[in-house]
Amino acid sequence: SNFSLTDLRNAFSDYDGGFDLFGIKTVGGTNGGVLGKTAGISFNGSTALKVVTPKFSNTLYLRGYVAGVYNDNSWTPVDVNGNEDTFSDDFEQGKIWVQDLDYDLIQRKYADLTPSQISVSVLGASKKFVYAPYASLYSSDGNTDDKKMRPTTESYVKLSSTKYSLYYFDPSLIEERLEALPEAIATEVPALSVNKDRGVDAYSEFVHQKYMDISKSDELDKAYKEILSEYLGVDIYHKGDWTYEEISTAIKNYFSDNFTYTLEPGVTPKGEDFIDYFLGTQKEGYCSYFATAGAELLRMFGYPSRYVEGYVVLNSQLGEPEDDSTYEVSVKDKCAHAWAEVFIDNAGWYPAEFTPGYDNDNPNLTQQEKDPKEVTTTKSTESKPTTTTQNGGQGGTTSVVTKKPANSSKASTTKKTNSASNGHGAGVMSGAGKTSVSSRITENNSDHGSFVGIFITLGGLLFIGFGVVVHRDVKVKKMRSELSNGDNRSRTVAVYRYMLKYLKLIGIADSRNITDLQLCDRLTEKCQEMQINDFSHMIKYIGELAVKAEMSNSVISDGELETALSYFEIVKDKIVLPKLSGAKLLNAKFVYCLY
Repeated sequence: SNFSLTDLRNAFSDYDGGFDLFGIKTVGGTNGGVLGKTAGISFNGSTALKVVTPKFSNTLYLRGYVAGVYNDNSWTPVDVNGNEDTFSDDFEQGKIWVQDLDYDLIQRKYADLTPSQISVSVLGASKKFVYAPYASLYSSDGNTDDKKMRPTTESYVKLSSTKYSLYYFDPSLIEERLEALPEAIATEVPALSVNKDRGVDAYSEFVHQKYMDISKSDELDKAYKEILSEYLGVDIYHKGDWTYEEISTAIKNYFSDNFTYTLEPGVTPKGEDFIDYFLGTQKEGYCSYFATAGAELLRMFGYPSRYVEGYVVLNSQLGEPEDDSTYEVSVKDKCAHAWAEVFIDNAGWYPAEFTPGYDNDNPNLTQQEKDPKEVTTTKSTESKPTTTTQNGGQGGTTSVVTKKPANSSKASTTKKTNSASNGHGAGVMSGAGKTSVSSRITENNSDHGSFVGIFITLGGLLFIGFGVVVHRDVKVKKMRSELSNGDNRSRTVAVYRYMLKYLKLIGIADSRNITDLQLCDRLTEKCQEMQINDFSHMIKYIGELAVKAEMSNSVISDGELETALSYFEIVKDKIVLPKLSGAKLLNAKFVYCLY
């Protein structure tokens, strides 16, 4: 019911990574912020990205889709109008984009650090946006002209080339503990740069205005109060009394103790709010569930936050280095992930991980996938993963904040050690007597999943191909009807409107706010620049006649209309069509539906 031409284009852009039909991807863990519409997610073993990078520590988060508005069970990007954007010009004068903010702050505050360089090839992942580490310099992507990546004013960066390179800073190079990294950067004093610092201040103000809206949810209020009383030991929260690390740890442990990670949580019932249902009834889900609730809770604790989808790569996945000490990693669909990110003033945006089992880990990877260097000795070990019970998290040691003592100003932190670690499939941890279940994936199931994925993809191709043909047929018939039916005035205006559409196909257009007569003058000038001199008078005639039809009470005669229509056919078939070939002609036929 929500299908549109944009969905159609997006489906084509994702054809090799599992079809993104009606905005819901059939494989992987990300779907453009749409929540609770599918019963679960599955993987077909496809390669989403290939990355070449120097060695890094901890988990490498590759940010893709970014959204800050939660509404109607989905996340969409923040919309920015011209009056609200008071920072882009300052950043541009400083030769950076707003997305370069965290890179620039680190570079200015830690001048002795050397950035790393990552090369990315986008294969099965969505082709709509760039995937990049945090603290990346997006504005220097190694491409030029139409292949250079393009930022939105806010949120994600649009992908223009499926191969690109970026400079970024590995946070582990900074000596402070990773958990305290954003706050550590914020305390440093940067070198003075008037435009950039003015832009940083303006952007921080913008972020606090746009990323602090909280969903109206009774269950969200209950979760907030439980974290206050049980994990921070207070009844009233004062932001200045706590560090971001303490707040994020409390939220993380609330999820670990009370919720279950699973790849098949079921759909959100019709009429139910996604957050309410997850927190109050469902109490299980995968990454996008925890990222959504976590982002909202961060806002309740006074931190601007937003929702992110992308991919995560463990440092253990690096395998053996190449000759030049770089590592090439095939990032599979199992590495698809969603997380929250937090904005720390004077530091920028940083990942906030709340999904149980993802602390420098990925519960969807087998042990062999987590560490390619590890050699599996027996088939029985590979084919029979053990079902385990875990307390408070998956794998390793999980930090749990205990109830704050009455005579203490800060909650104490203890360590709760897991009795076992589940390294295969979608492990689920215990918190109130719940038992974890690991998914048993055999080679036959993998083959079956791949066959089903191929079948779904082929079916989707056929369905979308049919949709393209029908859509084009409808649009072409509509154009012919507007040109053939109605009074002379409306038909004349239609001729002018469609002429502009055709000319735009070959770059003859002007987006400035000018009158129609001025526009026609500009179009004729562009025709002359392109050495299309014989037809410029036709464009001017159609424009002047359309102004006469739209702005005056003058009668448009049959002869005038016929002349305009004949000129229109010449523009369409003699000027535009010969200059269209290959992809441009397909675009004109099946996207713009003009031929």
